[in-house]
Amino acid sequence: MRKNDLLFMVLIIFIMIGSIGLIISCERQMLDYERDALISRNNQIKEEIENNKQILELLSILPDNAYYLITLEIRQSTFSLDIGQNIKNRINSIEFTIPVSKEFYASVDIGTKLNNTFKWGSFVFDGDFSKLNVTIKNKRMERP
Repeated sequence: MRKNDLLFMVLIIFIMIGSIGLIISCERQMLDYERDALISRNNQIKEEIENNKQILELLSILPDNAYYLITLEIRQSTFSLDIGQNIKNRINSIEFTIPVSKEFYASVDIGTKLNNTFKWGSFVFDGDFSKLNVTIKNKRMERP
């Protein structure tokens, strides 16, 4: 009986060693899979960094002393069914270009209304319902 107990214990030890080896092998495969995924993601990030470096190099060519210009349109808008008055307002609109700061240039878009106020003087003296529209028609940057 003693010999059988010893064989049984040896068998149990071999089974445990085999189980531990199998678990370690599975764990190793999972680690290899995760490593490959991380290497792939690392390569993608390196490509993105290279692309961003190229973009930064192109942007560094631009001078810091560029002129930021916006074109404004000033137009009166009258609440009237008179087609002649509406045509007159359109013809009398004014467009001009002014330099602005880089911050202001970045904060506005084409079509932004800078002013859209009711003209009280026209209402009081002429009885017109009109307002003054100041709109950004164009934006551009010029290099000296």
